Amino acid sequence: MLLTYKLVSAATAALMLGMGAANISGDITQEITVSNEPVYCEILTTTSRGMTTLEGVLHTDKEISGTYTFKVKSAGNGGNSNIRQGGEFHAEPDEAVTLGKVMLSSKGTSFDATLKISTNAKTIRCSQHIGVTI
Repeated sequence: MLLTYKLVSAATAALMLGMGAANISGDITQEITVSNEPVYCEILTTTSRGMTTLEGVLHTDKEISGTYTFKVKSAGNGGNSNIRQGGEFHAEPDEAVTLGKVMLSSKGTSFDATLKISTNAKTIRCSQHIGVTI
């Protein structure tokens, strides 16, 4: 079973309402996937002091190994970036493993992040978008 939710924070909604008067649009959307699968991923975001951290995280109920690719595209007032991290990983049961971490300026910036995990059994992908479409 796989459930996907799109969330817009209350603070973002209030900001968007205020920006609507100036005819500026944007959104902060986060897809969160909740799964009863033994292996799944998520992209965590935190913002502090004008910086946004995006972190690809793997959750597993069993020991697994494989490869991952963590890609982040950003566009904003300070320019654009296209970041790719990847490599091999090994995860133990009931362990959350960080597979890629990026910290970028969040002032007027949009982000698209994708984490792709490949094992012998399957490929898992999760993604997140923050801001206006890139």
